[in-house]
Amino acid sequence: MVIWSDVVAVAPELAAVSSSAQEAILGLVDEQLASAVWGTRLEAGQTFLAAHLGTIHGAPNYTKEQVGDHTRDVMGDLESTGYGREYKRLVRTLGRSVAVIG
Repeated sequence: MVIWSDVVAVAPELAAVSSSAQEAILGLVDEQLASAVWGTRLEAGQTFLAAHLGTIHGAPNYTKEQVGDHTRDVMGDLESTGYGREYKRLVRTLGRSVAVIG
């Protein structure tokens, strides 16, 4: 299982997320990703899903995402953050995933 410093390494803006939110997010991520499916990509999947969840639930006053010159509201679905989009990309690389990603 990843730790919060792994998440902050890819999402430095999440360093200020409260420890209780960190624990809750990491617990959800640990429950949702099976090592039998993810194999050697498990930590990457956990990290990017946790960063996505931290962005939409835990980051103080973080309701917008900046990509180049474009700013958009963070809504919550996986497409709403770069971390969620990377998580979806990782899911597609699994090939044998039993999850349906909308």
